[in-house]
Amino acid sequence: MHNPYHAPSADLSQAQVIGAPYVPAFFAVHGRLGRLRYVAYMTGSMLLASLATGVVVTAVASMLARDSPLLPFLTLPSTVSMVAAWAVVAVRRLNDMNRSGWLLLLGLVPIVNLGLGLWLLFGPGDGNANNYGRPPCKNSTGVIVACVACVLSMVAVIGFSALAFYAVTRIAGGH
Repeated sequence: MHNPYHAPSADLSQAQVIGAPYVPAFFAVHGRLGRLRYVAYMTGSMLLASLATGVVVTAVASMLARDSPLLPFLTLPSTVSMVAAWAVVAVRRLNDMNRSGWLLLLGLVPIVNLGLGLWLLFGPGDGNANNYGRPPCKNSTGVIVACVACVLSMVAVIGFSALAFYAVTRIAGGH
């Protein structure tokens, strides 16, 4: 029989302070994500997907004929995985700004998607608990170093790609 005057028996050892920050998990689908982690997660996932695509395309393309119709489809799995990773991270970033993840559909509109990307990158998050949970914790030194490393790696990849493109066009042009 239930006694209405019985003392509560909640386990307070696991109690969390409302509004206290939490440490965002890398592979989480829900929660909030600050600007620096957003940049680190985005560039890190793009670098991993690009590396995986390069390995797969190189391995399979070496086995196929040069004019094989299958070559364009080799990048499809990594492209789908990059878009899915971007969508999850962008929704978490929108949640940090106390906005619905459905705003991500604006990314399908040309020109508007540029504004959305800049807003996700530079827009401030909500400093307190909001409709999507507690605020993320302050960035540790490891997060800052990882973000800088990811951005520098992305700059290096873009630079080497531009250099390779320049070399190929010079050779193809006969100069």
